[in-house]
Order: sequence, then structure tokens, then C-alpha cells
Amino acid sequence: MELIAGYEQIIFVDAHVGDDMEDLNFSKVIPQYVCATFTHHLTPDALLAFLKTLYQHEPEAYIVSVRAHDFDFKRSFSPKTQSLLRPASDKIMQLLKIKTRKRN
Repeated sequence: MELIAGYEQIIFVDAHVGDDMEDLNFSKVIPQYVCATFTHHLTPDALLAFLKTLYQHEPEAYIVSVRAHDFDFKRSFSPKTQSLLRPASDKIMQLLKIKTRKRN
């Protein structure tokens, strides 16, 4: 938490399996404590709430999440998930306001 206290913008990157979400999902993260299902689970919202309380700092934050299609413990992503990585990367660059080179 001390490390992120020095940043003005944070982007969390994740994979999801929820049917209620698009293949590529992104949203703003608002600092708020949400009771977790598991005691070892800390959501980005809760992390930012702790950061705000302990360091009086509230960076702009987003979460970018891609659908995970296969959890077969391989060293690479499934082809369906791989197809989402470029759009996710582009979205992250857009959120960071970094210009990307035009691709052919």
C-alpha cells in the first residue's frame, strides 16, 4: 500500500469468468469497503478505501478485466483469451493517456 500511495493513477488488471460481464470489461474503481467472501480476498475498492484512510490519498483507479476461457494450468492463455489481450492493452493505454502507434 505504501508503494501505491505515491501514484496518481492505478489500473488493476484481472481475468474474470462472470457471465454478467462483457469479454472485455473496464470500470472506475471507487474507494469503498465491501465485505469479502473470503478473508484473504481484498478487492480493489477495499484496497483504495484503506489507502484513503491510512494515507489520505485517493488516486484515480480503474479495473480492466478480460474473460478467462480456460483454466487448464497451462503456461499460455487460451486462443479466445489471447484475442482479448490487444484490446485490453489498448484500453489500458487509453486510460493512461499514452498514445500508441497505429497498427497495420
